[in-house]
Amino acid sequence: MLKVYELCARYLGVYDEDVIGAWTMSEYKAKLKGAHMREIDQLENMSKGAMMNAIAANKKGTTAKKLFDAQKARRELEKGSLQYQRQEVKAPIDKSRYNRMKKAMSSYQMPE
Repeated sequence: MLKVYELCARYLGVYDEDVIGAWTMSEYKAKLKGAHMREIDQLENMSKGAMMNAIAANKKGTTAKKLFDAQKARRELEKGSLQYQRQEVKAPIDKSRYNRMKKAMSSYQMPE
């Protein structure tokens, strides 16, 4: 149990034993996994920053806007066109007319 408290303090920043003890094992694992995912995201962002620094240092005329257009990203966010945006579910298309047309056209012969 001491290892659980140690990991909670290290990765989650939670020091209260009563709070930690109230979690189920599933909750504890999910919180710990989330903390590790956050750390991975931070490393990814740092690597992107390093790449941007390298590009900016080696290219003449590089501006912050050329590396990342924050205004465009904000406009896209306001429009709601993010890739993880929830997609609307469309009603299924009625294909009965198409199937009847296809059946009728299958017997049609082009005049020669």
